[in-house]
Amino acid sequence: MSRNIPEAEGSFWLKVSIVTNHNVKEITADAMEFLECDVDSKCLIELFNAHILPILKPHIQQVEILNIDIKDVPGGRVITYITSESKRILVVLHRADTSPLQLVEKYID
Repeated sequence: MSRNIPEAEGSFWLKVSIVTNHNVKEITADAMEFLECDVDSKCLIELFNAHILPILKPHIQQVEILNIDIKDVPGGRVITYITSESKRILVVLHRADTSPLQLVEKYID
């Protein structure tokens, strides 16, 4: 007898992490949502406000994002957000077996 077991939502082999300076924080966001966004679309800003901002600044609802850049790197994707506070926030979509710090080492000041 077999059972139907529902699939977990999102990807379990692809993780989403925030890197600021040399600090890494894994977040519980669906990596596929980030992958489906273009650099010119509003969805990257919406994902930032929904998943990243509450972790970085829980008391603030929205920040001004000046620029967004996407780089595909071996083992993942790096999304760079530049905010009005002149802060660079890296969102790293990476394989579960890959360190997000290794993927972004050339992007960290």
